Amino acid sequence: MASLSSTTSTAAGDSLRSFSGLRRETSILRGIAAADAPASQLRRRQLGVVRASRTSPRLNGRKLRVAVVGGGPAGGSAAEALAKGGVETMLIERKLDNCKPCGGAIPLCMVEEFGLPLDLIDRRVTKMKMISPSNVAVDIGRTLGPHEYIGMVRREVLDAYLRGRAAEAGASVINGLFLRLEQPEG
Repeated sequence: MASLSSTTSTAAGDSLRSFSGLRRETSILRGIAAADAPASQLRRRQLGVVRASRTSPRLNGRKLRVAVVGGGPAGGSAAEALAKGGVETMLIERKLDNCKPCGGAIPLCMVEEFGLPLDLIDRRVTKMKMISPSNVAVDIGRTLGPHEYIGMVRREVLDAYLRGRAAEAGASVINGLFLRLEQPEG
């Protein structure tokens, strides 16, 4: 990962730390950390379910059931992977029509890796500066190639799409609030 750092002052006299060139390789090598391997030996990281079946796997004769709490990108993706693997999956989200103000920036490599259709992307950003509350600035885009971009998506659209894929794979999507887990003794 390349990282360049500099410090400048704002008009108010505050110190503003700026970082550019932040980009991490998305490759791994079997059994060896990517940072220790020569670039020629790296392969593209592959995500996916190893074994997919429509019957639920069993553990000690019991059918596996999983509740995924939270229907954001991680929850939707986890529910999809579990359902594809044959695990009875319930995805619980408290607000299915949630319109989150948080960022929906997705690097181009992740659009492909997650298998997202390009029509989910609202804007293709090539330059952006983010400044944290503690005045740390990150220049995004300095390391992008000429045809690379950061895809901006609306979170409610992305979340709904990933939950839909989980449902297509067999997960039950439940609009509800998770309060507690009761587990029988023994």
